[in-house]
Amino acid sequence: MPSSKPKPSEVATETKRHYLPAIKARRSSLFATLSTPGPQSPLPANYPIPSEGAIYSECVVVFRGPHDQYKKLDRWKDLPVVSIPPARWPKLNQMGTKYAFPLERDLVKNKIRAALRICVYYGHTSVVIGDFGLGNGHRNPPQELAEIWREVFLYDPDLRGRFDYVAFCFEDALQSTAKLILDDIAKKAKSGHSHDSKSKSKSHSSGSSTSVGGPTVPSDFEIFKHIFNPSELQDVMSRPDPRYGISMLMS
Repeated sequence: MPSSKPKPSEVATETKRHYLPAIKARRSSLFATLSTPGPQSPLPANYPIPSEGAIYSECVVVFRGPHDQYKKLDRWKDLPVVSIPPARWPKLNQMGTKYAFPLERDLVKNKIRAALRICVYYGHTSVVIGDFGLGNGHRNPPQELAEIWREVFLYDPDLRGRFDYVAFCFEDALQSTAKLILDDIAKKAKSGHSHDSKSKSKSHSSGSSTSVGGPTVPSDFEIFKHIFNPSELQDVMSRPDPRYGISMLMS
């Protein structure tokens, strides 16, 4: 993260692992915090988390470094963490680029809004966001997911302008959820062709993978960096909010 004071509503993309929130149980007290309801909570347990709900952990202690070595830190740190379950393997369109159903997209958007509203409620103006909903474990369409984040930050009436600094952090700068999705589509297509004849399956086996001879698929980091173009963001935020124009107020 930059050491100087960030400009209002600045959005950055980072790949350094030590900027990620305490997402590994062995690195922090996050697992113990999530497993233990607060003293004023009427619930005996925090799980399962509602589909559009989240858990706010005010003080998570980080006592180990990144997962390549997990060395104990000389100086422990504590930070607040908002935990919310992302959509897992949602139904996508045939190209694998968008959610197949508007309802599923709305669910993901509401999850994001819920997490950010919690941040606003507790007075946090800087947030660090991990690769929420991405990777092989969740496979949300990265382009549309980045667009949803952008849509919420720039146009949501309750959240626009409420954050001074936002950093999207990726543990693996080369991770490409889009490629994982395309490879799975190609695999299923190949499996379907194999039912026609064994010979046909063999003849296409060498050319069915998207990783050979196909176009380069961007990484999640590259997609988010493109969607959150700094100059474009500053241009949007410098304009008057159209929701509060005189024509809107008089309608």
